[in-house]
Amino acid sequence: MIVAKQRQFSYQSGYARQQTYQPRERIKLKKSRLIKISCFLSLFICLGMAIALVSHYNRIIAANKQVIQHERHLNTLYEEKEHISIQIAQLSALKRIETIAINEIGMYYPREGREKSLVATTN
Repeated sequence: MIVAKQRQFSYQSGYARQQTYQPRERIKLKKSRLIKISCFLSLFICLGMAIALVSHYNRIIAANKQVIQHERHLNTLYEEKEHISIQIAQLSALKRIETIAINEIGMYYPREGREKSLVATTN
C-alpha cells in the first residue's frame, strides 16, 4: 500500500494574501465609473434642455417683434383711415359742393316762377 506523505500547508499565508486583495475597490471603481457616466448623461440632458429652452425663447422673442411691427402698422393704418375719413367729410360737405357749383360751374338757384331744377351754363 502506498502511503502519501502528509504535507503541511500554510493556510494563513494564503489567507493573508487574500486579505490584501480587495474586490470592494473594484466595485467602487465600477460604481464611480457608473456615477461618472450618469453625471455625464445628466449633464448632457440638461445641456440639451437648456439649448431647447433658449431656442424656444428666441422664437417667442421673434414672434413678439413681429406682433409689435404689425401693431405699429395697424396703428398707422388707423391714423390714415381717420385722416381720410376727415378729408371725405370735408370734401363731401354740402356747403362746399354748393359753393363750387355756384362759383366754378356757374349754376344758380331757380327763381320763384320757374321749374325747380338746377341749370348749368356752358362757358
